[in-house]
Amino acid sequence: MSLSTSNSSDNEEGGEQARGAARRFPAALAIALIGVAAIEIVASKYEAPFDRREIFLPSNRVPNVVETIVETKLELANEKGPKRDLVVLGDSSGLMGVVPELLGQQLRLSAYNLCTISLMGVEGHQMIFERFIETHGAPQYLVYHFAPRDTHFSDSELHKLEYRKGVRDWIGVAKGELSSTEGGDETRGNELSSVPLPTLKFRRFSQAFLQVISPEAKHREVSRGKWASHNQMRDAMVFQSGFLEEVNLSERVDPMDLKLILSSHHASMLRDLLRFCEQKSISVLIVANPLPEYTKTSATVANLEKQRKLLREVVAERSGVQIAFNEQRFYSDEKFATVNHLTPGAAITNTKEIAERLLEIRK
Repeated sequence: MSLSTSNSSDNEEGGEQARGAARRFPAALAIALIGVAAIEIVASKYEAPFDRREIFLPSNRVPNVVETIVETKLELANEKGPKRDLVVLGDSSGLMGVVPELLGQQLRLSAYNLCTISLMGVEGHQMIFERFIETHGAPQYLVYHFAPRDTHFSDSELHKLEYRKGVRDWIGVAKGELSSTEGGDETRGNELSSVPLPTLKFRRFSQAFLQVISPEAKHREVSRGKWASHNQMRDAMVFQSGFLEEVNLSERVDPMDLKLILSSHHASMLRDLLRFCEQKSISVLIVANPLPEYTKTSATVANLEKQRKLLREVVAERSGVQIAFNEQRFYSDEKFATVNHLTPGAAITNTKEIAERLLEIRK
């Protein structure tokens, strides 16, 4: 056989192999696609276990201070524990303004600080309080502590802020009433809601369980400026029965007029909380956080009177509820880190004044 004949035969054989491979490729691709589709269909039938921490502790970044506060208080409310005689509920003015251990010592009662932030509204506060009661039992007393400047939120504003829905979803998942946070404009962004394929959800959960040190764990060890890391801040709140010290320095500013509004939504949600407490036979003391002297202008005082008038009307509808102080309290400017937050030393003063008022009421 000549060399040319041999080469021709080899070329024909190679061409036939190439054509065979080309014919087999579409079939192999089709089989692979069918296999992937089958896996996704099967995976979609099963709900990946939802980690409620994803709601307030994002896995792709360091959580901010507000997220740490809300997540920690939800965890504390969700864990079973001993019954407390008194619970402090409300926004961050109470979180950093009422020392529960000192309050308990003054009253000879067990006390706990369940305060969070104003951005979830009274409704969000009540949801956490109700969960706390389910796991700890109902207290005898509730101190509802609020910043006069933060009672203006409407229902639509709270809806856009998303914290209220996040709290509802977190508690729903914890109680086994909700398996995910699908749907709803208020749902706080978590990575899983944007994962397009069911198997990717499983893979992410598998990675989270298998990794010795997950990215989320590293994020929770990072300090946030003057504020400690998530883990350190959480430990501090646990150790101090829910209290958190303000770390910022006192601010000194020029005279400031405060536009103090008690919105109809805030009043409505406060009514619901007071109704709930009445049903549970819980006595309620409502406490307005002190304001700095630099806000004591004629405009602020006039707005305060309108706000307190509406508050008195809400309180009058229920038994077992009192406003702690007849007049708005003002502290010297150096006792404040912000308009709403007392310094640690001023928090002790505020706590003692609340204790004295409770002792008067109990006589």
